[in-house]
Parts: sequence; structure tokens; C-alpha cells
Amino acid sequence: MNFGSYNKKWYSIELNTEKQLFIARSKERPDLFTEDITIQKAIAKLERLVAPKTHAVG
Repeated sequence: MNFGSYNKKWYSIELNTEKQLFIARSKERPDLFTEDITIQKAIAKLERLVAPKTHAVG
């Protein structure tokens, strides 16, 4: 069961009351989400997933 939601520009937050975990979900790619025990940790995990990968050239 998910209870409530909180929307920002690029992600939304939900609470799974059965698992007692916060879910951070990408608005651009709703199938992309992370779960954790705190909102901040869930968002940080999501940021790492959606952040553009940069590689050293040379």
C-alpha cells in the first residue's frame, strides 16, 4: 500500500506502508525508482541512477 505522494520537478516521493520504505520515482521514466528507509537516501539513490555518466577522455 502506498500512502501519499510528494512531487518535485523531476521526481516524486511515495511511502510504502507495508514495507515502511520511501520510494523516489523519476517523472520522466516512471519505471525507474529506488526505495530506502529515509526520503533523503531514496532521493540520493535515484540521483545516482539518473545522473549523466561522465567519462574521462584521453
